[in-house]
Amino acid sequence: MDKLCRLLIVDDELILRNGLRYLCNWEAQDIQIVGEAANGEEALELVEELQPHIVLVDIVMPMMNGVEFAKIMQEKHPQVRMIVLSSFSEFDYVREAFKYGVSDYLLKPKLKVEDLLALIEKVKGEMDLSSKQVAKKDNTSSLLKQLLNPFHQEVCISSPLEEVMSEPNFILMKCKICDSYKEELVSWVHHALKNINFIETIIQEEYIVLANLKHYDERIFLHTLREAVSYLALDKVNFIVSSIFINPSSLIQISNELSQLLGKAFYFKEKTFILQSEMKKEGEKKEFDIALFNSTLNGLDMESCKKQLLDYYEEVKKEQGYDEYSLKRFCQNVIYNLINTTSHLGFDISLLSKDKIRIFRDIDKATYFEELVEVMKQVFEKLTTLMNEQVEQKNSVILSKVIQYVEKHYSEDFTLSDIANDLHINYYYLSAYFKNQTSENLTAYINKVRVEKAKLLLKDEKLSIAEVSGLVGFSEHNYFSKVFKKYATMTPTSYRRKQVGWGK
Repeated sequence: MDKLCRLLIVDDELILRNGLRYLCNWEAQDIQIVGEAANGEEALELVEELQPHIVLVDIVMPMMNGVEFAKIMQEKHPQVRMIVLSSFSEFDYVREAFKYGVSDYLLKPKLKVEDLLALIEKVKGEMDLSSKQVAKKDNTSSLLKQLLNPFHQEVCISSPLEEVMSEPNFILMKCKICDSYKEELVSWVHHALKNINFIETIIQEEYIVLANLKHYDERIFLHTLREAVSYLALDKVNFIVSSIFINPSSLIQISNELSQLLGKAFYFKEKTFILQSEMKKEGEKKEFDIALFNSTLNGLDMESCKKQLLDYYEEVKKEQGYDEYSLKRFCQNVIYNLINTTSHLGFDISLLSKDKIRIFRDIDKATYFEELVEVMKQVFEKLTTLMNEQVEQKNSVILSKVIQYVEKHYSEDFTLSDIANDLHINYYYLSAYFKNQTSENLTAYINKVRVEKAKLLLKDEKLSIAEVSGLVGFSEHNYFSKVFKKYATMTPTSYRRKQVGWGK
């Protein structure tokens, strides 16, 4: 940097620009105001021409506001530092601007010359160190990768680390990272840890930060992070933060533990920073009762199926028994089971089956546990709607067909499967459907019909009890007597005597 720091002022208010120009003796502070602009578009032209070191920019301006200006500056002039001026009501804009490399901000209503000069001096100091920091960043990133290499010998760890980290306490933190927000996240970490010595690297989509601390309390470190979290515009980032450790030789083990826990970060929607001690490394994985689920599904009780699954999800969240990948695969298996079972029951759920790829994509895209559960709720709602529409269509004809079948075949030794096959519907659906429509078990209904037919036949004394039993579909005389007594409250013989007596 030249001896004088070149400063460009950008604000749509002429009075404020003039006020800043004459706020103090800038050259006495080794600062030169090289130009002024009334909006972001003018400022971009001046940046090309004047090559300022620092731009003091208003956040709300006509034509091109401070956020848009900062975005273009980050792309075209990343070496130029920016300080934002804002009002109390414009903090959302300020937070957005931090995504694009803004160094710091000042509130216009509280603007004091000493605060502005101190901030510019701080930014100047950061710029003086920038060239050294770029080289150091590359070196320390390589160092951290080396230290995390499982083939790295423990005896080699302390020596290179001591060259860049002299304090006795360490904290390691990790999060998942992707290209779409990598620059923003790294920029935020640099801002949040500007007063803390740390090294960083990226290994296989994991952003890893090793911090070196004087104090032996991770809560102080977390407080530093949480104070700065309002500047982080990303709402789907979760850092897993280790406990304090003092032995660098345990770095690889701690790193591996954090990697395992990253798969459970999706249980913590409201937390940007999650202490390792808050998470369950080996949560109890209670098995889902798929037999009960299928039995309930065969009974067409969709609400109970849904409740069983949601109750299971609550247990899963409590115990953290699944990692993200495993739980998503479980959800996909549940959907396969729903589609196959309901199809077997005779329902046309082709609309849901065709939508399966999109549903699976939504499952994979779910960042947090709650989003995953919401996808499954929507699947149940869609499936229930499809089934209800078809049940209503079937209700008008199936019941009468069942009654007709029983009336026609009561004298035969048939089963419920025979009825289902004749009507071209699933056995389980038939049983559930009949019970739902009549509040009576189908087997019980068939037995009642046979008993009523038997009552008529018992009036004919020429027929033996065994013959009557066979004529109404019972192959065993004793079983017929048992069923008859259940519904007629007396044995077939007693019933005949009573009827014959009345006849005389």
